[in-house]
Amino acid sequence: MPGNQRVFLVVNPRSGRRFVQKNWDRIEENLKRRLGSSFRYEFTEGPNHATEIARRMLREGFEIVAAVGGDGTINETVNGFFDAGKPVNPEAILGIVAAGTGSDLARTLSLPEDLELAVQMLTRRNVRMSDVGIAEFATTAGEILTRYFINIANFGLVGDVMKRVNRSSKPFGGNFTYQWSTIVSLASHGSRKISVRIEDGEPAESSILNFIVANGAYFGSGMKCAPDARIDDGLFDTVKIGDLGFLRALANLRRFTKGEHLTHTKVQYGQARSVSATSDEEVPVEMDGEVVGVLPATFRIIPGAIKVLA
Repeated sequence: MPGNQRVFLVVNPRSGRRFVQKNWDRIEENLKRRLGSSFRYEFTEGPNHATEIARRMLREGFEIVAAVGGDGTINETVNGFFDAGKPVNPEAILGIVAAGTGSDLARTLSLPEDLELAVQMLTRRNVRMSDVGIAEFATTAGEILTRYFINIANFGLVGDVMKRVNRSSKPFGGNFTYQWSTIVSLASHGSRKISVRIEDGEPAESSILNFIVANGAYFGSGMKCAPDARIDDGLFDTVKIGDLGFLRALANLRRFTKGEHLTHTKVQYGQARSVSATSDEEVPVEMDGEVVGVLPATFRIIPGAIKVLA
């Protein structure tokens, strides 16, 4: 284990359609075999509990705090690494044991899907610096909130898709559920007039199906939405998907899934340190697999903000 560092695991028992809960005895036995007595854990009990647990354990002196769950659990754990705009402990390391139905950040970090191999990663010294995004966005009540994200934020269609995905029991797995929810949302969700400002440029209004602000490469249970994104280059990859219409969007869904969409005439790709967006319509904002609010929103990159076992 890195320097015999103490490990704390933030465990979401509901992840992976309760896979973690059903298999926790086996997972815990593997943890004991790999980490000995140098680890502790706590189950999350509801929304944002992972943030509270992670922050509390970092203050107690744990050097590695690992999220056991999906992208939403990882996002909440990352938020626990910060408080009042500052790192709780700049030397602390984020660990990830991917156990969700999507696990998109794990794909970017090339982490194993097998839980036993994922636990092994907690014992190694493969520490990598990762950028983190910070977003300010509105609630439907008009309150302005701030939240960190490590993988991907976006606004438009995917917000509607994720509402459907998160309401589903995902009986056929994350990938099928996401793609089916995408098709249903495309049929009912038209493009929206959104004004986007890239860094200090002039705001530009256009009809947008979806706008992606990417730190990682994948979202939606393996869709390669930002194939060139790197988590350590100090930049977001931005992908604007214009007004395709239902049939054209459906015909190109496979291209988006495989990361072959950046050359499409209705897609604009770029890189930026900040993005802001407004709309006269109610446009959902999604981050790391969860719908968190609506536009207006501002997204900024924080280079090298967190250490990650990768």
